[in-house]
Amino acid sequence: MLDYRADHYYLFDEMQAYLQGVAAAHPGLVELRSIGKSAEGRDIWLLAITDLASGAFDDKPAYWIDGNTHASEVMGSAACLYTIDYVVKNAGSEEIAQLLQVATLYVVARINPDGAEFCLTHNQYVRSAPRLYPDEARAAGLIVEDVDGNGELLQMRVVSEDGAWRVSVR
Repeated sequence: MLDYRADHYYLFDEMQAYLQGVAAAHPGLVELRSIGKSAEGRDIWLLAITDLASGAFDDKPAYWIDGNTHASEVMGSAACLYTIDYVVKNAGSEEIAQLLQVATLYVVARINPDGAEFCLTHNQYVRSAPRLYPDEARAAGLIVEDVDGNGELLQMRVVSEDGAWRVSVR
């Protein structure tokens, strides 16, 4: 198992190697599985932690922890990795052992791996992901411009009952 290092933010490959190392080192405690792929093909890793001797992951109440929903929120990812490290290293303590006998922790340290990787490698702020929005296939009625020429985008057009687009009243 790799030791967690809190002195820097993990790039995707480092995080993946750490999670795989934790899973390999704790087979009766940890399960690692991909719950999907990002737009750029990176796995979105879920690490489940429980005492399997006292029951399966899905048979216990669960606690969900996730981080890095937005691209530049890499501190959330670091907090998740620290939590994983703390729990597996202290699984033999009375407090953590009791917790893992009755509950499962589900941790997704990086929900947005593409955005985080972009921020960490380009030293540039991105809120969500490093792709254009809206993408080239625009939704019907979406006008990406100042439609009334006042320099502000304050209105949203919605479908009207008669099929035409109208200004939203909300």
